[in-house]
Amino acid sequence: GAEEPVQFNGFDTQSEASMHSSGVASASFGVATRGPVGEFNLCWSLNAEATAIGIGNLTITGPRATNTTCVLGLPCTVTVTGVGLRAANWIGVFTGSACESGQAVTDPGWV
Repeated sequence: GAEEPVQFNGFDTQSEASMHSSGVASASFGVATRGPVGEFNLCWSLNAEATAIGIGNLTITGPRATNTTCVLGLPCTVTVTGVGLRAANWIGVFTGSACESGQAVTDPGWV
């Protein structure tokens, strides 16, 4: 029978591996939505019980988690570090517990 997909922490779906007729295997992990950024080992094994061997690296790019406190009446600077950050990246402030469910803060009091 088919192996059960493995859930990877931080990816939004379970991995789906497939073997193509040309002898090329691929694995889809979905979208990385949380977790650490950096370089990780990419491993392969004959099956889930076999010893895995390293076959390369996987680099997850993005910001490292950070917590910042700002004080009303004083300048507020947020410094973000990470892997593969670019000038076109965007940083925003949102209300609520998560960026996707909150409201962007666009208060004209921010100067």
